[in-house]
Amino acid sequence: MLEIHGVSKSFAGVHALESIEFTVSEGQLVSMIGPNGSGKTTLFNCISGFLRPDAGKIVFQGKQIGARAPFEIAQLGLSRTFQSVRLFAKLSALENLLVSMQQHQDDSILGRFFHTPAIRRHEATATARALELLERVKLTAHQAKPAGELSYGQRKLLSIAAALMPHPKLVLLDEPTSAVNPVAILAIRDLLREIHAEGQTILLVEHNMEFVMELSERVVVLDAGRKIAEGSPRQVREDKRVMEAYLGS
Repeated sequence: MLEIHGVSKSFAGVHALESIEFTVSEGQLVSMIGPNGSGKTTLFNCISGFLRPDAGKIVFQGKQIGARAPFEIAQLGLSRTFQSVRLFAKLSALENLLVSMQQHQDDSILGRFFHTPAIRRHEATATARALELLERVKLTAHQAKPAGELSYGQRKLLSIAAALMPHPKLVLLDEPTSAVNPVAILAIRDLLREIHAEGQTILLVEHNMEFVMELSERVVVLDAGRKIAEGSPRQVREDKRVMEAYLGS
């Protein structure tokens, strides 16, 4: 589903990524780990169109996306979250999910202005999807509450739900458990386990090693912009290069 071929990216002469190579197959849950500054978020930004790689190819479902805009990549079926939660604080939890579907609506201005049957069908489908996801992340009781009034863990869950709204083929999750309390971490773990079991393809960046090792089928390890290891959780846990670079052993 996703192919990363020799992707490199530099900032003012500093190599953030150097010839990164790996793939993600349909239905897999793959995690990227590595110390701070290893290039994980930079790679996410290249994949999702927020940065353009200096070299290499990024292929999503057979289409090169390295030079495409973020909205074009999203319309192909790739969605993501960010390290810092990005929600509309004054909109309700339900409205935040509905907003995430706007780019998938009919682009006709007249269709929207006259509220055509097609638009009404889309809105009904989107509302049903939003209510389903709110139930899955245990926010049904808070659907009318402004997102800014939710706890940080609840906002993290809501941001994941927003990324899942358009039924993406691939979802990129950037540190979903960062700064989240243990109860919310368990809720996020259970949600990812459920959607993965249903066939959702996931690429995850995470610092919580227990979380990564429990959920992942395969782990890719970056250090100083280079891939230093790749394999099953057990293989990565026992790799000396990983222990030296990531665990400090």
